[in-house]
Amino acid sequence: MKPPPSSQAAEAPTVVYWDIDRCPVPSGFDARQVGPCIVRFLRNLGYSGPLIITAVGILTDVPEDVLRKVSSTGIFLHHGAYSYRDMNMVLYGVTNHVELPANVMVISTPPSYTDTLSLLDEWGFNVIYPFSYDFPQEPSSINSLWSNFLRADSGPPLECSNTGEWVCIVCNGLDGLGAESLIRHLSSREHACELWEWLPPCGCSKLPLDSTIETPRYSRSSLRATMDMDDSDMDDSDMIHKQPKRIWSMVLKKLRT
Repeated sequence: MKPPPSSQAAEAPTVVYWDIDRCPVPSGFDARQVGPCIVRFLRNLGYSGPLIITAVGILTDVPEDVLRKVSSTGIFLHHGAYSYRDMNMVLYGVTNHVELPANVMVISTPPSYTDTLSLLDEWGFNVIYPFSYDFPQEPSSINSLWSNFLRADSGPPLECSNTGEWVCIVCNGLDGLGAESLIRHLSSREHACELWEWLPPCGCSKLPLDSTIETPRYSRSSLRATMDMDDSDMDDSDMIHKQPKRIWSMVLKKLRT
């Protein structure tokens, strides 16, 4: 893995997105160790700036005990209806809300999101790769990359008084604090009603593990314009790229502390 390309990048904020669907907590691994492993990985490379870690995925598929442990270490939880589209959405959100210089790291299975990460690189963001994205990758080796990443630098579970915040994109960016309130929300009738409006007729919201996520080619200026539109002016394809601004106010607040 490469060190920061400059002292400016080393001290810049780093936004980490963890695809918890494609890279779940391995069996037998304490979920409270995930955050510290990511932090140590970045610090060992030379990144010393503010850091925020967000777990993105269909969180109803994640065991509740894992959500509790992940949240207890201060990791932000982001629930959506579409695993792959939600990750692209938050990555595009970075370009609209996080000022350069900034670093972005995505933890997912190669070759996922390579097009999106290439765009971020073109737009001036320093992209950090947690492991090799070389092609081709067999499903068995893909599964082991994340496990090896964690076990290469694992330490004691983090005992943290911070409680991670969460957001539910399905419910128009509803947010809260702590895993217990998220678990209650995800099992609520109100959430079920909102979810019904989101899911496609086939009910399929995931792609095969080794598939590449196709990304539309946007310019940064056109993307900013899209994300600043009123909801009434947006069609369904546009809405997937719009995040409530209060989500980013929470993220930016964490990056400044």
